Formats: sequence, C-alpha cells, structure tokens
Amino acid sequence: MKKLTAMLLALCMLLAAVPALCDEDVTGFWAMVLADVNLGYFDLKEDGTVTGEAPGQGEVTGTWTQEGNTVTITIDGDPAEFIYDGTTLVSDELPVPLVREEGRLSFDVALKMINGEDVELPEGMTQEDITAILQNFLVEYQKLTGAEDDAA
Repeated sequence: MKKLTAMLLALCMLLAAVPALCDEDVTGFWAMVLADVNLGYFDLKEDGTVTGEAPGQGEVTGTWTQEGNTVTITIDGDPAEFIYDGTTLVSDELPVPLVREEGRLSFDVALKMINGEDVELPEGMTQEDITAILQNFLVEYQKLTGAEDDAA
C-alpha cells in the first residue's frame, strides 16, 4: 500500500509539472521601460506579425516567431532573439527587457522636461512624481550608457 501511495504521489507531482513544460503564449503588448519611462513597445499579434515603436526608428512592423522560450522579432529583415523567462523578454540586442506593463511617463514628455520645455502634466501625476521619475531615469540611463564611468 505504501508503494502505491508513493507512486500515486509521484505521478501527481509529474502531472502538476506538465503545464510548466509547455510553451507559454507571448502574444500581446510588450513595453520597453526604463525607470518608469516608456521607450517603445512591440505588439506581437497572433498571426505572426508585429507592430510597434522602437527608439530612434519610430513606428515599425515586422514578423515574430516563438520556439519554446525563444522569441525572434524581425524588423526590416533584421532578427532579434529574445528569451522569455516567464515575465519578461530579454535580448542582448536591447539594453532593457520587454515587460507587459507600460511606464508612467512617455519618452517624449520626459525628453521635453529634461530639455526645460513646458509640458502639461500627465493625468494623475504631480510635478514631484515626474521629478522623481526623471531623476531615476537619468541615473539608469547613465548606467546603461556608461556615462557615470566617464564622469569619474
């Protein structure tokens, strides 16, 4: 009886792990966010096409595929490989991972504020909120570009 119970328990544990072995669907919206500032996005559509906005490129279109946890996004014939870790898409080709949630501030608004231009505050945000986001963004941006090393 003990052997049967142990075998049933082992079978239950094995069956519980089966969903983890399946490919998780990554279709939908993915944002490029650095310190709560939106840098761009990709919308992976079910038909294998992708639309989005990439830094320095504006609006982009292309295709995407998924094999296991590897997602390949191809824009203008240039493929970029991402690894899906269960919550993010990470690539050596992008300095920040793609996430499901957008940041609180658009890059355009952030850039205008950094340049001292007057902008209308996004709904529900205070000047203090934006100042904190911009300070964090600049610190993280310097880390990515190595600017803090150059300043030292």
